[in-house]
Amino acid sequence: MTAYRRVASPLLCCYWATYSSFKKAIRVWYQSSSQNDSADVSLLADLAQRGVWHARVEGFSSETGHAEPGWAAAIAFEQACQLGERFHQDAIYFVRDDILYVSFCDERASLAQVSRFSRRLVRL
Repeated sequence: MTAYRRVASPLLCCYWATYSSFKKAIRVWYQSSSQNDSADVSLLADLAQRGVWHARVEGFSSETGHAEPGWAAAIAFEQACQLGERFHQDAIYFVRDDILYVSFCDERASLAQVSRFSRRLVRL
């Protein structure tokens, strides 16, 4: 189960998407740390250029201990999927009114409800 740390509370009342610039395919990492860092900087620059609210988030699994940094951004669903594709993401998480959804970024894009976002939020 994916949970989130480092998320500002105002996010619970609007829509936004989460992104990670880490490229992976079926649990096999195929990008070096420096490539991930570079992609992360590019993603941040893209969000800043759009002029949308954005904040650092960390998605993690309490079951495996795996965690990776990402970005939350106030962005419409269609744009969120396009940005996810640009950064080679298979899927994104999308939050609307405290409901967490997951969606593919490609032609299969469709919101599938996961749970209440607030139930997956770990406050630091």
